[in-house]
Amino acid sequence: MNITKITSSDSKKFLEANKDTLVVLLFDAGFTGQKDLVNSAADALNESSDLKGKVALGIVDIEENNDLATELSILSVPMAACIMKGQITKKVDTLEPSKLVRIVKEELNRIASDSTTGQEVDPKQKFKNYLTSLVNRSPVMVFMKGDPAVPRCGFSRQLIELLKKHEIKYETFDILQDEDVRQGLKEYSDWPTYPQIYSKGEFVGGLDILKQLEEAGELEATLKV
Repeated sequence: MNITKITSSDSKKFLEANKDTLVVLLFDAGFTGQKDLVNSAADALNESSDLKGKVALGIVDIEENNDLATELSILSVPMAACIMKGQITKKVDTLEPSKLVRIVKEELNRIASDSTTGQEVDPKQKFKNYLTSLVNRSPVMVFMKGDPAVPRCGFSRQLIELLKKHEIKYETFDILQDEDVRQGLKEYSDWPTYPQIYSKGEFVGGLDILKQLEEAGELEATLKV
Protein backbone atom coordinates (compact mmCIF):
# COMPACT_ATOMS: atom_id res chain seq x y z
CA MET A 1 0.00 0.00 0.00
CA ASN A 2 1.05 3.62 -0.36
CA ILE A 3 1.42 5.97 2.60
CA THR A 4 -0.46 9.17 1.77
CA LYS A 5 0.04 12.49 3.51
CA ILE A 6 -3.50 13.80 3.96
CA THR A 7 -3.88 17.55 3.54
CA SER A 8 -6.94 19.64 4.27
CA SER A 9 -7.69 19.95 0.56
CA ASP A 10 -7.71 16.23 -0.24
CA SER A 11 -8.99 14.53 2.94
CA LYS A 12 -12.58 14.16 1.73
CA LYS A 13 -11.40 12.91 -1.66
CA PHE A 14 -9.13 10.34 0.02
CA LEU A 15 -11.88 9.03 2.30
CA GLU A 16 -14.39 8.88 -0.54
CA ALA A 17 -11.97 7.04 -2.82
CA ASN A 18 -11.40 4.45 -0.10
CA LYS A 19 -14.90 4.26 1.34
CA ASP A 20 -15.10 0.49 0.83
CA THR A 21 -11.64 -0.09 2.31
CA LEU A 22 -10.47 0.04 5.91
CA VAL A 23 -8.71 3.41 6.21
CA VAL A 24 -6.05 3.84 8.88
CA LEU A 25 -5.08 7.43 9.62
CA LEU A 26 -2.10 8.25 11.83
CA PHE A 27 -2.58 11.66 13.45
CA ASP A 28 0.41 13.62 14.73
CA ALA A 29 1.74 17.16 15.13
CA GLY A 30 5.18 18.70 15.17
CA PHE A 31 4.93 19.63 18.85
CA THR A 32 4.73 15.96 19.95
CA GLY A 33 8.30 15.24 18.88
CA GLN A 34 7.23 11.72 17.89
CA LYS A 35 7.61 11.89 14.13
CA ASP A 36 10.01 8.92 14.14
CA LEU A 37 7.48 6.77 16.02
CA VAL A 38 4.69 7.73 13.63
CA ASN A 39 6.86 6.93 10.62
CA SER A 40 7.89 3.59 12.15
CA ALA A 41 4.23 2.73 12.76
CA ALA A 42 3.35 3.67 9.18
CA ASP A 43 6.22 1.57 7.82
CA ALA A 44 5.17 -1.44 9.94
CA LEU A 45 1.59 -1.23 8.64
CA ASN A 46 2.83 -0.73 5.09
CA GLU A 47 5.15 -3.73 5.25
CA SER A 48 2.69 -6.17 6.87
CA SER A 49 1.87 -8.90 4.37
CA ASP A 50 -1.50 -9.47 6.07
CA LEU A 51 -2.58 -5.89 5.38
CA LYS A 52 -1.31 -5.37 1.82
CA GLY A 53 -4.14 -4.45 -0.52
CA LYS A 54 -6.64 -4.38 2.35
CA VAL A 55 -5.89 -1.07 4.07
CA ALA A 56 -5.58 2.53 2.89
CA LEU A 57 -2.97 4.30 4.99
CA GLY A 58 -2.57 8.02 5.59
CA ILE A 59 -0.69 10.40 7.87
CA VAL A 60 -2.37 13.57 9.11
CA ASP A 61 -0.57 16.53 10.69
CA ILE A 62 -3.28 18.18 12.78
CA GLU A 63 -1.50 21.52 12.61
CA GLU A 64 -2.00 21.43 8.85
CA ASN A 65 -5.37 19.63 8.83
CA ASN A 66 -7.17 20.47 12.05
CA ASP A 67 -10.60 20.32 10.38
CA LEU A 68 -10.33 16.56 9.83
CA ALA A 69 -9.05 15.99 13.37
CA THR A 70 -11.98 18.01 14.73
CA GLU A 71 -14.49 16.19 12.53
CA LEU A 72 -13.24 12.81 13.78
CA SER A 73 -12.93 13.98 17.41
CA ILE A 74 -9.19 13.36 17.60
CA LEU A 75 -8.43 15.01 20.94
CA SER A 76 -4.83 13.94 21.46
CA VAL A 77 -1.86 12.94 19.34
CA PRO A 78 -0.24 10.77 18.28
CA MET A 79 -3.36 8.72 17.58
CA ALA A 80 -4.45 6.13 15.04
CA ALA A 81 -8.01 5.95 13.73
CA CYS A 82 -9.60 3.09 11.80
CA ILE A 83 -12.33 4.30 9.46
CA MET A 84 -14.84 2.36 7.38
CA LYS A 85 -17.40 4.01 5.09
CA GLY A 86 -16.59 7.39 6.61
CA GLN A 87 -17.17 6.28 10.20
CA ILE A 88 -14.54 5.66 12.87
CA THR A 89 -14.63 2.04 14.00
CA LYS A 90 -11.70 2.26 16.41
CA LYS A 91 -9.27 4.76 17.91
CA VAL A 92 -5.88 3.59 19.12
CA ASP A 93 -3.71 5.77 21.33
CA THR A 94 -0.56 3.67 20.94
CA LEU A 95 1.59 3.79 17.84
CA GLU A 96 4.04 1.12 19.02
CA PRO A 97 4.47 -0.58 15.63
CA SER A 98 3.94 -4.27 16.43
CA LYS A 99 0.97 -3.57 18.69
CA LEU A 100 -0.65 -1.26 16.15
CA VAL A 101 -0.25 -3.83 13.37
CA ARG A 102 -1.93 -6.47 15.55
CA ILE A 103 -4.81 -4.15 16.44
CA VAL A 104 -5.41 -3.22 12.79
CA LYS A 105 -5.35 -6.91 11.80
CA GLU A 106 -7.95 -7.65 14.46
CA GLU A 107 -10.12 -4.77 13.28
CA LEU A 108 -9.84 -5.94 9.66
CA ASN A 109 -10.84 -9.47 10.68
CA ARG A 110 -13.76 -8.17 12.73
CA ILE A 111 -15.09 -6.13 9.81
CA ALA A 112 -14.65 -9.09 7.44
CA SER A 113 -16.50 -11.34 9.88
CA ASP A 114 -19.39 -8.88 10.13
CA SER A 115 -19.66 -8.60 6.35
CA THR A 116 -19.94 -12.37 5.86
CA THR A 117 -23.22 -12.47 7.79
CA GLY A 118 -24.92 -10.42 5.09
CA GLN A 119 -26.80 -8.54 7.78
CA GLU A 120 -26.45 -5.22 9.51
CA VAL A 121 -25.35 -5.87 13.08
CA ASP A 122 -26.22 -3.49 15.90
CA PRO A 123 -23.06 -1.54 16.85
CA LYS A 124 -23.40 -2.54 20.50
CA GLN A 125 -23.66 -6.19 19.51
CA LYS A 126 -20.66 -5.79 17.20
CA PHE A 127 -18.62 -4.47 20.08
CA LYS A 128 -19.79 -7.23 22.40
CA ASN A 129 -18.81 -9.78 19.75
CA TYR A 130 -15.39 -8.14 19.55
CA LEU A 131 -14.92 -8.37 23.32
CA THR A 132 -15.96 -12.03 23.20
CA SER A 133 -13.32 -12.69 20.57
CA LEU A 134 -10.72 -10.93 22.71
CA VAL A 135 -11.40 -12.89 25.90
CA ASN A 136 -11.23 -16.11 23.87
CA ARG A 137 -8.01 -15.23 22.04
CA SER A 138 -6.01 -17.49 24.36
CA PRO A 139 -7.02 -20.13 26.95
CA VAL A 140 -5.81 -17.67 29.60
CA MET A 141 -6.22 -13.97 28.79
CA VAL A 142 -5.00 -11.16 31.03
CA PHE A 143 -6.28 -7.61 30.54
CA MET A 144 -3.79 -5.33 32.24
CA LYS A 145 -2.18 -1.92 32.23
CA GLY A 146 1.01 -2.24 30.20
CA ASP A 147 2.53 -5.56 29.23
CA PRO A 148 4.43 -8.32 31.07
CA ALA A 149 7.78 -6.69 30.34
CA VAL A 150 6.65 -3.24 31.52
CA PRO A 151 3.53 -3.38 33.74
CA ARG A 152 1.98 0.07 34.17
CA CYS A 153 0.52 -0.52 37.65
CA GLY A 154 1.43 -2.46 40.76
CA PHE A 155 -1.59 -4.75 40.62
CA SER A 156 -0.76 -5.79 37.06
CA ARG A 157 2.85 -6.44 38.05
CA GLN A 158 1.79 -8.62 41.00
CA LEU A 159 -0.60 -10.62 38.84
CA ILE A 160 2.07 -11.35 36.22
CA GLU A 161 4.50 -12.40 38.97
CA LEU A 162 1.84 -14.77 40.35
CA LEU A 163 1.26 -16.39 36.96
CA LYS A 164 4.99 -16.77 36.36
CA LYS A 165 5.44 -18.33 39.80
CA HIS A 166 2.95 -21.05 38.89
CA GLU A 167 4.26 -21.38 35.30
CA ILE A 168 0.85 -20.58 33.82
CA LYS A 169 0.84 -19.74 30.11
CA TYR A 170 -1.12 -16.66 29.15
CA GLU A 171 -1.54 -13.82 26.69
CA THR A 172 -2.13 -10.20 27.59
CA PHE A 173 -3.98 -7.18 26.26
CA ASP A 174 -2.87 -3.69 27.26
CA ILE A 175 -6.11 -1.86 28.08
CA LEU A 176 -4.22 1.46 27.96
CA GLN A 177 -4.03 0.95 24.16
CA ASP A 178 -7.76 0.97 23.67
CA GLU A 179 -10.15 3.14 25.69
CA ASP A 180 -13.20 1.41 24.21
CA VAL A 181 -12.01 -1.98 25.44
CA ARG A 182 -10.92 -0.48 28.76
CA GLN A 183 -14.42 0.83 29.47
CA GLY A 184 -16.41 -1.86 27.67
CA LEU A 185 -14.79 -4.77 29.43
CA LYS A 186 -15.87 -3.38 32.80
CA GLU A 187 -19.50 -3.81 31.75
CA TYR A 188 -18.84 -7.09 29.95
CA SER A 189 -17.36 -8.70 33.07
CA ASP A 190 -19.33 -6.63 35.60
CA TRP A 191 -15.98 -5.94 37.24
CA PRO A 192 -14.86 -2.30 37.61
CA THR A 193 -11.09 -2.62 37.98
CA TYR A 194 -7.98 -4.03 36.31
CA PRO A 195 -6.24 -6.37 35.87
CA GLN A 196 -8.88 -8.88 34.78
CA ILE A 197 -8.20 -12.51 33.92
CA TYR A 198 -10.22 -14.96 31.83
CA SER A 199 -9.91 -18.72 31.50
CA LYS A 200 -11.35 -20.32 28.35
CA GLY A 201 -13.45 -17.23 27.78
CA GLU A 202 -14.91 -17.20 31.30
CA PHE A 203 -14.19 -14.35 33.69
CA VAL A 204 -12.19 -15.47 36.72
CA GLY A 205 -11.59 -12.20 38.55
CA GLY A 206 -8.87 -9.76 39.46
CA LEU A 207 -5.71 -9.95 41.53
CA ASP A 208 -7.51 -10.51 44.85
CA ILE A 209 -9.44 -13.47 43.43
CA LEU A 210 -6.25 -15.04 42.09
CA LYS A 211 -4.60 -14.65 45.48
CA GLN A 212 -7.58 -16.37 47.09
CA LEU A 213 -7.34 -19.21 44.58
CA GLU A 214 -3.64 -19.56 45.33
CA GLU A 215 -4.26 -19.70 49.08
CA ALA A 216 -6.89 -22.39 48.51
CA GLY A 217 -4.53 -24.37 46.28
CA GLU A 218 -6.88 -23.97 43.33
CA LEU A 219 -5.01 -21.51 41.10
CA GLU A 220 -3.33 -24.05 38.82
CA ALA A 221 -6.46 -26.17 38.54
CA THR A 222 -8.41 -23.08 37.51
CA LEU A 223 -5.97 -21.70 34.97
CA LYS A 224 -3.70 -24.46 33.69
CA VAL A 225 -4.85 -26.18 30.50
